[in-house]
Amino acid sequence: MNNISAFPSHIEYPTIDVAILQQARKEARGASIEVQVLFAKTDYLEALHSRVTNVDNAMAAAQFKLTETAQSLDMNITAFIETLRIYQSELEEVPGSERQEVLEDIAKVVSDILSTVRKEKSTLDSTYTPMTAAIDRTETGKFLVQMAVDMQRLPDDVLDIEQRKQALSVKRDTLTQAMTVIESKGFAEIGKESLLNAQAISTLTTAGPEAAILTTAIELAQQTMQKVESFISYNGMREARNVIGKQMEVLTQSIQDKNTELRMVEMKAELIKQSHTFEEQRLRYTTEFSKVSAAAQSFVSTYRAVDAQNEAFVGQFVVDAQQLARYMNALT
Repeated sequence: MNNISAFPSHIEYPTIDVAILQQARKEARGASIEVQVLFAKTDYLEALHSRVTNVDNAMAAAQFKLTETAQSLDMNITAFIETLRIYQSELEEVPGSERQEVLEDIAKVVSDILSTVRKEKSTLDSTYTPMTAAIDRTETGKFLVQMAVDMQRLPDDVLDIEQRKQALSVKRDTLTQAMTVIESKGFAEIGKESLLNAQAISTLTTAGPEAAILTTAIELAQQTMQKVESFISYNGMREARNVIGKQMEVLTQSIQDKNTELRMVEMKAELIKQSHTFEEQRLRYTTEFSKVSAAAQSFVSTYRAVDAQNEAFVGQFVVDAQQLARYMNALT
């Protein structure tokens, strides 16, 4: 019975991919940080932000506890097995009158191993549960659909406003040019309040670019000031230009508002996408994490009761316990 390694392990512990476990935790943490940053900028979907933050904290606690539990099981099982080896050696040497006492010692160590595994499994289970709070992607998916529409619409809105602003800029420039023509003739000659129309223009300048500019400016000023008269003064042109300038300021603000809205929509969409990334990594992490608890469960389920007098069964128990210790050691 000393050669307990002669028994092959007959428990198939679930294979855990430590690389995936570590990568999933790292990527989940990164996504969680992004969600926190974006929430601070948007104050959007507080419940989603809280869910991600709480689960991320649970994952951090679980990762710490996983390492601690794996180390504890590895060291304790190894120490218990060394004690079992001593008792097994004693069992072969003690007289028959003392054999029962040694068997009771073996039974006690076996019971201690099982109790230790059950206790640590319970610890793992308690840290696993808070990580199972899933994110419902149904609603957030609907939000993303609407945001995609907004992200396509808003740039078009901005382009439309910019075109309207450009058209106003052309009108304002025309009025400025006309006022420059009038100023070049001298206010003493014309007067700021002199009413101008096509006939008056002909006395100010000869036909050509200047006359065309003045004619266009008079029409623009009349349209801007909503005047039906065919006359407009220099001051009227200046007033019309000021009105157009204010209209342009309104459009400039509207462009800024639209761009701000677009950036906000983009950040909200990114917040949701990062929460989805977090959910994907949470699933990867918990899938691997649950295998550790499953391994411990496989062990305690197999050995609900161990007869210390059955040397072969105890030998198999030790082999499987050693295998479980190695399994846990790989996680540290």
